[in-house]
Amino acid sequence: MQTPSSSSKKRLETPAEVVNHLFRDLALFIHDYLHNFLPSASLRSLPPVMFYAVAVGVLCMILALFLYILISGYFLQIQQEYLAPSERNLNNPLCKSVPFTHSGSFLMDTRGNWEGNPQFSYADAVYVLSADNLGLTTKQYGVMIDDFHSKVNYLGQTIAPGLDVAQQLLTWMTFVHSPPTLAANARFSLNADPAVMFQRQYLSVSLVDEYRVCRSAHHLAFEPATATLRWTVSVAAYEEDANCSAIAHPHLLGALTNYTTTSIGVNNVTETVTVEAATWDVQIDMRTLMIALALNLGLLNRTDCQRVAGSDTFIHVANLTSSLLDEEPSLAGDLTAVPFASYLDTRYPGMLPVWCGTSAVFPHCVVRLGSTMGFPLLHHAGNASAIPSQLAERCLCASSMSISPACHAFRLMVGVVFYNAGDTSSALLVRLAARYTTSGLLDVTYRPMWAASAFRDPTLPTDAATQVQLYSFCEFEGLGTCSFVVFSLYDVDAAFDLRAVTSSYWPLREAACQNTFDLVNATAWQQLRAQPFAPLIQSYVTCHNDPWQSLSDNVGIASGWATLLWPYLLMFVVSSFVVAQRLWGIPADDTSATSSAAPAAASSSSSATTKVVMVAAAAGNGHAGGSVGQQQLDEAWSALTAPQQQLLLALAQRIPWETLPAATPTAHSTARTSVSAPSSLMWRPQHSHPHTTSTPVQDDGDGGANGGASGGASGGAPGRSSVSSSSSARGSISASSSWCSLHSSLSGDEAV
Repeated sequence: MQTPSSSSKKRLETPAEVVNHLFRDLALFIHDYLHNFLPSASLRSLPPVMFYAVAVGVLCMILALFLYILISGYFLQIQQEYLAPSERNLNNPLCKSVPFTHSGSFLMDTRGNWEGNPQFSYADAVYVLSADNLGLTTKQYGVMIDDFHSKVNYLGQTIAPGLDVAQQLLTWMTFVHSPPTLAANARFSLNADPAVMFQRQYLSVSLVDEYRVCRSAHHLAFEPATATLRWTVSVAAYEEDANCSAIAHPHLLGALTNYTTTSIGVNNVTETVTVEAATWDVQIDMRTLMIALALNLGLLNRTDCQRVAGSDTFIHVANLTSSLLDEEPSLAGDLTAVPFASYLDTRYPGMLPVWCGTSAVFPHCVVRLGSTMGFPLLHHAGNASAIPSQLAERCLCASSMSISPACHAFRLMVGVVFYNAGDTSSALLVRLAARYTTSGLLDVTYRPMWAASAFRDPTLPTDAATQVQLYSFCEFEGLGTCSFVVFSLYDVDAAFDLRAVTSSYWPLREAACQNTFDLVNATAWQQLRAQPFAPLIQSYVTCHNDPWQSLSDNVGIASGWATLLWPYLLMFVVSSFVVAQRLWGIPADDTSATSSAAPAAASSSSSATTKVVMVAAAAGNGHAGGSVGQQQLDEAWSALTAPQQQLLLALAQRIPWETLPAATPTAHSTARTSVSAPSSLMWRPQHSHPHTTSTPVQDDGDGGANGGASGGASGGAPGRSSVSSSSSARGSISASSSWCSLHSSLSGDEAV
């Protein structure tokens, strides 16, 4: 048996050829799809470039419609929320809890119980949570409690051991802590009550300066309802005391010694009467004084207070002399007006406002004293056991020798330092603020305040040199020194000295240099963490739609809408095109668009191409029966452009015939056929139609005659083979329709 030679084996295609065939088939698929997509003869008759532009434009419009419905619907769906029962969706990652919102104040005792708990003890309530539209999840609540615990622990373990009783009370009144993530909605504070702190058995007041002491008091009292120290002064007694008038004129402290009043008397006659006031009041709101001092010390921020709307004003400060400016050039300049604003602490309703400077020149807070202003001061009397005593010694926590039982007693000195220097009083106060920090000012004012208080033995001689030394801190040469209003508050009967700080009279028996803030043990903190102050979570949750499910839903919705609307869109495009074609004469093929520069060549090319298409179609369907010569076909083929020839050859592949050669056809004649065509147009059957069965016929060499006959019966290629009749009919229709529908694509010079 003879083995076939290797040359007879079927050659495998190279990767480049495979890719080339793939792109060719894809291009033909797109071409057929676009022709079927636009079922309009008017659109199909367009030149190729315009046809594809319209087809792609319609596709883009449908795609844009699809994407718009898909994207807008998807994002709308995933942003929607719906309610669901919480017990069934607690672990659903698409659901989240809905917190209650709370407003108001909630007390916490030292045993770890919130107000409202049956185990809550009002007498042991030391902490307060102030809530303003506060909504928390269980996790957020735990974080908030842990944060407050760490703050209180730091305050008690690190800060408190260095504070005397006065500083402890100041911290109790002014401490506030807001969780970092809930600053606008939650604020923790200590349950301090100034009405309890400063309501002592004995009160005393003194008005002093470097040389004089004034103790003229008609009446002195502490008013618990407003936490105010009220000093009622007799005008006559004050004016008769030379020391008092020399220290401060009554008008400076707010007195109206003479004022006029207008009334309507008998017969509607207006009468003006001059009235001489018998007394006037000097008032110190302890809430205002403590808040102002805490702001100056940095224990409290202005953001923790409420700025009073419309309270912005200016305090006019007289110009300072050149010699004074040379002493401290940092304040050089024209200080004629310093901006001020007032603040309130919402924990203390009804308190008088605190006035604070709002510029770098004067950023401190002051309290009003009549028609003047001064810096607030607070001191503990010291460790002297007797009242009065002959020794002034502060209770210093750094020294163990100074901590005596007297240091734990509530013996307080409350005061205001001010200047009685006429128009320069405000300027000197500004200068004093530039000379000392608030802590430094407290250090240098302790001894002069003690000397003017009820804690000093009045029998002690007054040494002029010592007085000058005590007041040297506030002296400005040529402009005088400062003055003080000093209130002394203390208890004598130790048995009834409760030393309470809250409205429920929580006592601080030994407060000096002690931790009086972290009063809850670890177990109680855990209980507070486990038992919220109120229900936190609603009985339902809010859920979102699943993103993938939303995408799937909206793909279907968008597809449905696009399918529903695209016929109307296509109808609109076709109608618009027909109207435009009628109005502006859009060409139906490339023949009308041929350049006028070469009319003869265009006409010749079109004619030759038409002949080639007609002959090719006839030959493909087995009806080539004319008298077209081989020379004419060769001339027509040569008149085609290279892209047209490639398209003609490629379309021959769409009809189930063998691939045509890409080279220019060569003419040869066959005596037995009535139609002579270029050899490149002589097709051979490659495979049968997928839906029919083909029967090959052996070539007998009489290709022309047999081919013509068999072509008429079978629809096969002339002169080569025949196929079954069912394949013949289907092939004839396919071939003729394919060639005829692309006649306009082959006529002209446009590349497809």
